[in-house]
Amino acid sequence: MKLKLNIALFAAFALGLAACSDDVYRGIPQVTPQEPVMPADGIEATDVLPDGGAIDLSSAETFSMVNITKLEDFPATDDLSVVMRVSESADMSNPEAMVLNVADDNKTASVASVKLNEVFRKMFGKSPKARTIYVDYTAYALNGTSSVLLGAIGAKQSLVVTPLPADFVIEDNYYLVGTACDWKIPQAIAFTHSDKSPYDDPVFKLINIEVTAEQAAAGWWWKIIPASTFEAGDWVPGDNTQYGPATNGDEAMEGKLVGVDAQAGVIKVAGHYDITINMEDLTYTISKTPAVMYVPNQFGWDKHGILYSTDYENFQGLAGIDPIYGFKFMTGDGQWIGAGKTEGTLSTSGGNILEGVLTKVGLYYLTVNMPDMKFTQEYISSLALIGSATPNGWSEADAVEMTPNSDYEIWTIDVHLVPGSFKFMTDHSWAKPNLGGDVNNLTFGGGDLNFEGEEGDYIVTLDLSKYPYSCTVVKK
Repeated sequence: MKLKLNIALFAAFALGLAACSDDVYRGIPQVTPQEPVMPADGIEATDVLPDGGAIDLSSAETFSMVNITKLEDFPATDDLSVVMRVSESADMSNPEAMVLNVADDNKTASVASVKLNEVFRKMFGKSPKARTIYVDYTAYALNGTSSVLLGAIGAKQSLVVTPLPADFVIEDNYYLVGTACDWKIPQAIAFTHSDKSPYDDPVFKLINIEVTAEQAAAGWWWKIIPASTFEAGDWVPGDNTQYGPATNGDEAMEGKLVGVDAQAGVIKVAGHYDITINMEDLTYTISKTPAVMYVPNQFGWDKHGILYSTDYENFQGLAGIDPIYGFKFMTGDGQWIGAGKTEGTLSTSGGNILEGVLTKVGLYYLTVNMPDMKFTQEYISSLALIGSATPNGWSEADAVEMTPNSDYEIWTIDVHLVPGSFKFMTDHSWAKPNLGGDVNNLTFGGGDLNFEGEEGDYIVTLDLSKYPYSCTVVKK
């Protein structure tokens, strides 16, 4: 078998990729200007597999791709080389090039299953599922360091390729069993996952699992089962039908999962927890559920905007939004949440929320209900200082408006204060969200804030950029 591709051929093929046209297969490559080595119609070939044919890479070590049916006046001093381009799309965009193995008698050109598998993995990741590829073939004559393009052979075709099996198995879904479901398989709790193949994203998450004080005292026990066990409806004997730590009663908040003789882990401290498992590395992490949620948008596609929760289910907050590309939510541990299929709903695999719908840049009051995966949003036109410590007292209409920074997270006002109390209100209405309670921990609907300083001019700053919300009052 001959597998040759010299430097000149690499250059010629690079020209072909750049041109992205069948025209690159006609004529002689500029990198090796020389007379034709054989008649223009001196080579012909047919595809071995029909268009749309199937290849299971585990069924053979090599696969014949083209049969050379005609090769006239080919110089005895040259070697025949066949390059197969492989693409994800029918237009052959962004192809991968593979040099095929040409038989010594120049009758067939074949590909090694492991080599085609490498290209498949590069294109489609680690998923074991069959995918459609598109291929075409080009022949070259090689002589030492020079090469001559003979032209396209065979026909462009689609093939359905099943890759070589991965050296590990990841099922599409995993479930939590234990105290949370009274060890009943049909009531196991499903982990969430992205819309990617689990082989490309092996991380599964459960967010906000509550462990009560009573459960913690008795031990909150857990194991993981795959979808196959869940679908069986009962415990299934054998390896990898359940996962857990190697030691029964392990209280570690992170560690390795085993699928052989798996034991149960346990949590003995009450609280709300997130559980993350990586089924490729076979690891787990248990962490306290953060009580915050972010609102990434054009002002910052990371930890911008803060919502908070007191019950780990219902979040609310004020966030600056530039809605040119909509926005998303992101939990404190990095779980992205996007638009659901219907208005006002959310999904962990959804796109940007209200993209092209919201038009006003500014401050928004948002709520999120995690159990129901729903949200609300309301534009806030003003944020103001009100109270007996302020110039206009408790008059809603005359509350003194504050000025935001560029992303509406920091609000300030230069104001004359007298001893008394104050709060922060929105849209000059008590029917809208207001903040009070403690200057270092402002909450919605919180009590009046006391100002006990001397009368004078002050700069009041409200910080919505981090949790908890806070404010400062600084004398000028």
